[in-house]
Amino acid sequence: MIRLITFLSLLVLVLAGKTLAADVKELKLAPLLTLSPTLPIEMNAENLKESDGISARENAYNEIVFMHKVFPWFKVIATFLFIGFLLALRTIKSKPVVDHSKVIATARIRALETLAEIKVSNLPEKNAYDTFYTRLSDAVRLYIEERYRINAPAKTTQEFLSDLPKASLPPQFPVESLSKFLVLSDKVKFARFQPNREESDRAYEEAEKFITQA
Repeated sequence: MIRLITFLSLLVLVLAGKTLAADVKELKLAPLLTLSPTLPIEMNAENLKESDGISARENAYNEIVFMHKVFPWFKVIATFLFIGFLLALRTIKSKPVVDHSKVIATARIRALETLAEIKVSNLPEKNAYDTFYTRLSDAVRLYIEERYRINAPAKTTQEFLSDLPKASLPPQFPVESLSKFLVLSDKVKFARFQPNREESDRAYEEAEKFITQA
C-alpha cells in the first residue's frame, strides 16, 4: 500500500514537471525597454548593448516568477497531505489494541502452571532448596513484571524492588511481603541459607498468594 501511494505521488510530480517545462518552453516574454529621461530613445550601438543586458536579466527574472505562478503548488501540497493522512490512518489501523485484562489472565495462568510444576518436582524433599527458591522467585518476578509491565528481567532483587514504586501498583499491593520473600530467596540462592521444609512450604504459599491476589 505504501509503495503504491509513493509511486502515485512520484507520478504526479513527474507529470507536473513535464507540464511546467512545456509551459516555459512555449512562453515568449518581451524584454523590457531601458529607462531614459530623454524621449524619444535613440537606439545606437551603446543603447542596444545596454538593452540586451537588461533583457537577459529581466527574462531570467520573469522565468522565475512564471515558474512560481504556474507550478501547481496547491496540487503538490494537497497530494503530500493526502499521502500523510493515508499513512497516519494506516498506522492507527495497524496498531494492535492490547487488552490488558487478557495479558493479566495469561500471565497468571502461566505463573500458576509454573508453580504446579515446581510443586510436582518435590525439590525440598530432594534437599534442592536453592533450585526450589530460584524457580519460585523467578516465577513471582516474571508474573509481576508482566502484570504491571515492569521491564526488569536482568536486574537484581534490590534494583527490582526499587523499581516497584515507579509502577502503577494498587495501594493494597504487598510490597513488604514481596520484599521479604525475594530477600529470603536470595539468601538461599547466594548465602547458602538452609531453610527447613516448613519454611519452604510457607514460601510456596506466599508465591501462590502473590500470583493469585496481586
